[in-house]
Amino acid sequence: MTRVGDYYREAEAATSRRHVGMVMMQELGLALVEAVGLGLLAPLAKIVLDGSPTSGFLAHVSSTEAVAIGAALVLARVLLQWVTTVSTASLRLRTSEHLRLSTVGAVLNADWSYVVGQRRSAVVQALTTQADRAESAIAALIQSTTDGLVAIATLIAGVVV
Repeated sequence: MTRVGDYYREAEAATSRRHVGMVMMQELGLALVEAVGLGLLAPLAKIVLDGSPTSGFLAHVSSTEAVAIGAALVLARVLLQWVTTVSTASLRLRTSEHLRLSTVGAVLNADWSYVVGQRRSAVVQALTTQADRAESAIAALIQSTTDGLVAIATLIAGVVV
């Protein structure tokens, strides 16, 4: 039984690492699409409003093509945002579930003479509040990573475009 449990834990850890990597790649893709959209906003607006082409790689773009490029960027951003939001929520739920189950497992495997000596509220707090705090910290880490990626991608797109 121990071998099956070890295999399950290793498979779960590998899946979690892949899931985190996938979410980070989605966040990076979202940041790049947003940065390119922000970088192209002014040239595309000039083409649409003035009707005159700009210099550079958008010199031969008509007003209709500029609107299509802008719409495609918005659509790509919306789709990537949706996929990223779903993946991030899945990651947060899986992490929260893992934390709660490991806390319950730790309580069940604990020295019961110690657990019985604790106040009921302390045990309940360990099972609920501490897991919620850890989940909030993970959410803040994901959000700050996303914000950092968006800032870096915007900076790169500002320099390139």
